[in-house]
Amino acid sequence: MGQASSGTSAAELECYRDAEWAMHDANVQRTYNGQWVVAHRRQVIAHGSDPLEVAREAERIASGFSHHPVFCAVQNADVWLGHEPDTSLDA
Repeated sequence: MGQASSGTSAAELECYRDAEWAMHDANVQRTYNGQWVVAHRRQVIAHGSDPLEVAREAERIASGFSHHPVFCAVQNADVWLGHEPDTSLDA
């Protein structure tokens, strides 16, 4: 494959896109909440609590590709703030 304009290969760019997809896909984030995942071709191919083990498993499944483990965490601002939401402001 050819080189992307930034000097990054097309294959490496696709690995970054897979990681970005996993970070932003609500279903992936919900399904693997609290785990590390590696996506390849828009599919989760490895997941677990140890990012090194997840990367090793991804390499075993899809060798020859660069893999970028992504942590899944369903974001909830109320949990971050440590309080219940104020529903009195809801219309």
